[in-house]
Amino acid sequence: MEIDLKRALEEALTIVSDANIVIDALDECEKSPRSSLIRTLREKSSRYTIRLLTIARREPDIEALFEGCLAILIRASDEDIKLYAKERITDLEQSLVNKQDLCCEVVKAMVNASKGI
Repeated sequence: MEIDLKRALEEALTIVSDANIVIDALDECEKSPRSSLIRTLREKSSRYTIRLLTIARREPDIEALFEGCLAILIRASDEDIKLYAKERITDLEQSLVNKQDLCCEVVKAMVNASKGI
């Protein structure tokens, strides 16, 4: 699989030679493949113009991969999480949605557990 991705990347770059690449949820990839992918992109950037945006949770190995690169820390506000949780509550079983006290406790627990993620 990894070789297929490298080959596809090489083929795509020979066609466009100038690419914007977005990788979302890099932290959800296993460590070895994600390190290999970033190393490959860095190698290719010596021959091609690559603008890379990655989105990931803060993890030591990811921070090491991007040491010296621009990083922006994004944290969801408690209010954002509360709004999201309230919207999702409506997806629950109707008998649960009608229990306002329970719904308030669920929203509060989600906000407290989220830590901005």
